[in-house]
Amino acid sequence: MKFVIAICGRGQAGKSTTSKMISELTGFKYMQSTSQALAETIFEKSKSGCFGRSFENVQECWEYRSEHRVMWAQLIAEYNKPHGTTLYEDMLQTNDIIDGIRRINELQACRKRNIIDFAIWVEREIAPPDASLNYGPEACDIIINNNGTLNDLHEIINIVCMGLITTRVL
Repeated sequence: MKFVIAICGRGQAGKSTTSKMISELTGFKYMQSTSQALAETIFEKSKSGCFGRSFENVQECWEYRSEHRVMWAQLIAEYNKPHGTTLYEDMLQTNDIIDGIRRINELQACRKRNIIDFAIWVEREIAPPDASLNYGPEACDIIINNNGTLNDLHEIINIVCMGLITTRVL
């Protein structure tokens, strides 16, 4: 039985770090975030001038994503048509952890289509406001407080993973 987790939260809250830690502790597959998964497609779109600048390559485009979060979210939403889940379904080939769902309708569509089983919100007070995100922690099943050290985060994730492993076995 495949068990899929969505890791949600603002940019720079620690979603990828959380995803990697969960993967290491549980064996759930995590290869890339949503922005990494669609970086090549967005790089190709950037050639039309949608970012107001050109990029040398996919890596450079991806590295500037935080300056263009709203545009990235719009391009992901476009890619996800018609059901709001295309990218996430693609990611299931290499991931059990989907890191970076930006829109509530996409999160809800993933739940409705049984693409994800559980959603975790990563909260970090110093993470900047994120205009590409249109929902908050109330849409998720659990909130992880990432306001301490990396060791604090690891301890919290250890506890969460004990529950995830139990849930997965059941």
